[in-house]
Amino acid sequence: MNDYLRPGLTDNSLEEQLILAEEKKDPNAQFLLGESYYYGKGVERNYAEAMRWYYKAAENGLVKAQYLLGVFYRYGSRGLIRDENKAKKWFEKAASLGCEEAIRELER
Repeated sequence: MNDYLRPGLTDNSLEEQLILAEEKKDPNAQFLLGESYYYGKGVERNYAEAMRWYYKAAENGLVKAQYLLGVFYRYGSRGLIRDENKAKKWFEKAASLGCEEAIRELER
């Protein structure tokens, strides 16, 4: 899971990432914004905002965001209530795109 939980942005790239995330709907930029808010890198820590960006990235097909949402729902994290059905949904999406970690979670 460590590959999916790396710190996000620096102060220098925040504006660029916002443009990519909002205007171009770039899922990688959306994920990095989620990471930034989650860890408080370049912005004030805000878990609700982090989840908003993780969702956008996941909905735009980013496997690591789909997997991460599955983890958050399975174990409950940062304001998300444990919900096995939602966890399974996100793990299935990530697994369908070849995410081995998601496949292992579905086997549990």
